[in-house]
Formats: sequence, structure tokens, C-alpha cells
Amino acid sequence: MPPSNQTSSPARRIWLTKVSICLALAFGTLLIYSPVRNYQFLNYDDDDYVSDNSHVLGGFTRANVAYAFANFHSSNWHPVTWLSHMADVALWGGKNPGGHHITNVLLHSISSVLLFLMFSSMTGTMWRSAFVAAVFAWHPLHVESVAWVAERKDILCGLFWILTMAAYVGYAHRPSGPKYLLVVFLFVLGLMSKPMIVTLPLVLLLLDYWPLNRATLARADMRKWWRLFLEKAPLLVFALLVSRLTLSTQVRGGALKSAAEIPWQLRISNVPISYMEYLWKTVWPAKLAVFYPLPPAIPMWQALSAAAALAVLTIAALLLARRLPYLLTGWLWYLGTLIPVIGLIQVGSQAMADRYTYIPLVGLAMAGAWGMNTLLEKTRRPQRLAAFLFVVTTWLMIEATAKEIPYWQDSVTLFRRTIAVTDDNGIAHGNLSSGLLAESKPEEAAIEARKAIQLLPNHPLGYLNLGMAMLMQNRTADAIENLKKALQLLPDWPDTHNDLGGALILTGRVNEAIPHFYETLRLSPDHTPALKALAWIRATQPNAELRNANEALQLAEKAVRLTNGKDPQTLDVLAAALAEAGRFDEAITTAEQAETKAAEANKPKLADEIRGRVDLYRLRLPYRTRR
Repeated sequence: MPPSNQTSSPARRIWLTKVSICLALAFGTLLIYSPVRNYQFLNYDDDDYVSDNSHVLGGFTRANVAYAFANFHSSNWHPVTWLSHMADVALWGGKNPGGHHITNVLLHSISSVLLFLMFSSMTGTMWRSAFVAAVFAWHPLHVESVAWVAERKDILCGLFWILTMAAYVGYAHRPSGPKYLLVVFLFVLGLMSKPMIVTLPLVLLLLDYWPLNRATLARADMRKWWRLFLEKAPLLVFALLVSRLTLSTQVRGGALKSAAEIPWQLRISNVPISYMEYLWKTVWPAKLAVFYPLPPAIPMWQALSAAAALAVLTIAALLLARRLPYLLTGWLWYLGTLIPVIGLIQVGSQAMADRYTYIPLVGLAMAGAWGMNTLLEKTRRPQRLAAFLFVVTTWLMIEATAKEIPYWQDSVTLFRRTIAVTDDNGIAHGNLSSGLLAESKPEEAAIEARKAIQLLPNHPLGYLNLGMAMLMQNRTADAIENLKKALQLLPDWPDTHNDLGGALILTGRVNEAIPHFYETLRLSPDHTPALKALAWIRATQPNAELRNANEALQLAEKAVRLTNGKDPQTLDVLAAALAEAGRFDEAITTAEQAETKAAEANKPKLADEIRGRVDLYRLRLPYRTRR
């Protein structure tokens, strides 16, 4: 055979191996996470981001796109994330959680393949890069980010992180203006997905040290380091701007905890413990939970021991930097990328969160892969031993991940698991109570709500759920008392105002209920249940003083727009408003649409009620126009 064919044979084998690894990462990820296509939305943030968010459910309209860029809902600014959820609604529909889960898995699969290609290009190694990508794709700590629809921001942030790194590697090999602009563009998209990407410019500096070798730790390279730092200045400016915007947004939204709520001593003590806990869960990912409660106090010896361990590991990485540069890069990657979420600036009351490891875990995987390779080079048969360890480690990860995924199938399953693996978890009891209410199990829901109140006496969700459980058991007076307690603890909670208004109506206290619906709409102008309730009052109340056809029409029409005309109850309310306005032909047509949609939604009782109202509207038609 010609020499050219002989020389191309190794290159062809390498190419085929790379393609095989990419396919294994892609299809392996899709297969492992395939159960999520049958999973539900959770009552923990999924409602805020998708299932109860009227702007997202409304899809791509000019107003909704403007909302994505101008709004700070959920105490964050991440327009790309909002747009991706809207795209899912356009593709799968707003009430199809399986489709939204599938998008998460597809994006995670793509990121895993891109991570492998980027590392293999950057380092010139294939199997170590494959290991890093396999850890990213299949580690149990990443189940939370992938199996939780609301964590789309994690997935998108990771995708743009990897794309920005890949663009930067291309720029570092052959610098040019267009290549640098591509780096900046991708980084900005990442910032618009989740602000945790703000640490990426510093990670790029680590890559300049290893594996890109653009500068060393020698004193002679200090000028190089200065130039490399200035090279990242535009990225750092964008990072600082988004960091400031995020902090101000979280302060306004009440998500940022004050020193009175969580003392600085507790925060500082929790930092080294969290670092070591993440490290331990990387090696031994057991008892994973969606929420880890921050303890009321941390013994000083625990915090000092964890801090000492971190210091030893950091010093070791520094001392070994010249011989084993990948250890320093990987370790500082892990330490640095966790800084925004390590708890010094406390958002929420969690001690830590598995989702926060989505990017930091790559640094540990990198240090582990290259470190193990260095150790194996001293053995007799390094390749066979490396292959054995690769297969065993990957299999253990896959098995652990496959066991972890089913816990995310619905809210009740998830929070039962969380309660089982954590202690004194009031947040988990509260959300389990919400899940049980959604399953129409008020007795069990009340038990969990009381446990939440016992652990967190000032947690409004416990009182809200206890009130709703009592309402479902026809204990209206007790329900109203608990709902009022929830409002005392959190006066600006629109859902509680709406639920209290509903409870008051059941007791016939309509005049007391109306201000609560107005307050709901003041706090949340697109709150569809409040719009429907108030429109129904204005259209159907026996007391003529409470009826107002024009207001009923305005409220009902807005509710129909927000639900895209797909909710039978909302259409029923609009029909009542039209009838109150004397527009009986339109009322009949609208009510018939509502009846059809109720039947399609398998709600026969509602369909019968609407059919009865259609007959009433026909009776009220002028004689000459009756059908």
C-alpha cells in the first residue's frame, strides 16, 4: 500500500475512537436520563419558572420577550434562560413536563460531548479527556441540575461555559480580533443564563498556566501574567456588572439573607465544611438531597478541622505545581468556581446544594484524571490498569446516578427522600405538604405542615399549607386563621392573599375577600387565579352593588390571554362576564368552547356545570335571536 495510506491509518483510528467516545457520551447520557421524560413539574421553583409563569406559558410574544430581558423574576436576571423555557413551551407545550425534561437532557448531553472535544483539543489527550467528560455527564451530583426543570439555568450556563472555553482555546493558539469577540459573545450569553459563570475569566487564567502553557510561575513571566490579566479585562468588566446587578436584584427580591437572619460566624464556619462536603460527595455520593438545611450552629472544631484540611490540600497543590501543574489548575478551579455560591453571600437558607457542583466538579475530575495517569505510569502495565479503573469508576457513577434519578419523578417522592437523608428539614416538610395537597391528601398534608411549623415557626409555607389542608377538610374557620398567620409572616405573598380570599368567599364574606384579590393583583398583576376569582365576583354576585360588567370583562379577557384560551375555567369566567355585559351570543360561543375544553381535559363535572350555564345564557337571549 502507498505510504500515505499507512500514515493515515493511525489518524483514522484516532478519529474513529473520538467519534465512538462522543457517541458513547451522547447516547449513554440520553439512556441513563431517559426516565425523566415521564416525570412531573416540581412544586419547588418549577412553578415559578414554567408551570405557573404566565409569561413563559405565553410563548414567544413581543411582551414576553421584553419580560425576559427586563424582568428580575425569581431574584435573578437571566433572559437566555427565560427564552429557553419559552422555546420549550412552543415546542412541547406548557403542560408537558416530559418535554421540558428532555430538553435538559439533550443540552446536558451536548455539553458532555463538547467538553470532551474541548479537553482533547486543549490537552492533546483522549482518554483522560473522556474521563473528565464522563464525570461531567454521569456523576450523581449532576442529577439535580439535569432532572430539575427549573435548573435549566445550570445547564445553559454549563453549555456556554464550555463553548467560551473552546473559543478561548482557539484564540490562545492563534489570537485574532474576531476570535476574541467570539469569546466575549459566548461569555455574555453565559452571564445571561446564570451569573455563576462570573468566575470563568479567572479559570481562563488558570488554563493559561496549564495546559495552554502561555506563562509559567517563574518571576521572569510576571509581565506575561499582567498581559494575560489585561486580556481578560473586558470579560471581568461584564462579570462585575452582572454580579452587581444580581446582588441588587436579590436584595430587592428579599432572597439575600441578612446578618441578623444568618450570622457571619455561622456563614464563615460553613464555608470550609461545605468545601470538604462537596469533595467527599464527589468521591462518595451518598444521601444526596435537594435541600440541605443550614444548622443553627456549627462546632468550632469542625470548622477549623475542615479549614486545616483545605489549607493542606492547597499548599500541597502549590508545592507540586512545577512538577504536576494540573493539580494546581484543577484544585484552584474547584475552589474558585464555588466562591459565588459558597455561602458568604447567602441566598436562601441552604447549607450547600448539589447543583452548585455542575462546573466545579470539572476541575476535580481534571486533577483526578491526570493525577491518576501520573501514578499509573510507574506501574508495570499502566494502560491495562488505567482501562480497568476507567471502566470501574464509570460503571459505579452510572449505577449511582441511575439510582438517584427516580427520586426526582415528582414532588412527593423527592421530598420524602430529602426528609429521609437529612435531619430537621423544615423546608422539605413544607414542600412535601404542598405535594400532598396537590394529590388531594389533606390529612397527610396537614401532618407535614405541622412538622414544618414545628421546625420553622416563622416559615409561612407551613401555615399556608395547613390552612389549605383544613380548607379541603371543610374546616374553614381554622383555615382562615392559618392563612392569616401566613400573611403576618409574609405580607407580600400573592398566593396567600388569593387563597385567603377564596376561603373568605366560602364563608360568604365576599366583601372581605375582594381586597385580598386586589392585593394579589397589585403584587402579581398576572396572577391568573386572582383575575378569575375577581372577574367571577364582578360578573355573577347576587348583590348588584358588587357586579361590574366592564371590570369583569377586563379581568377575564386578561386571564384568557395569559392562559392562551386553553383553560376551560377561564373561558367559563369570560362567558359569565360577557353575559353580564348583555353579549349573550358571545357568551354562549365562549361557554361552548369552555365546555369542549373541559371535556377534552377529562373534567366531566365542570363540563356539566358549564352546559347548564349555556342553557341559562340561551334563555336570556332576545326571542328573535334564540337558537
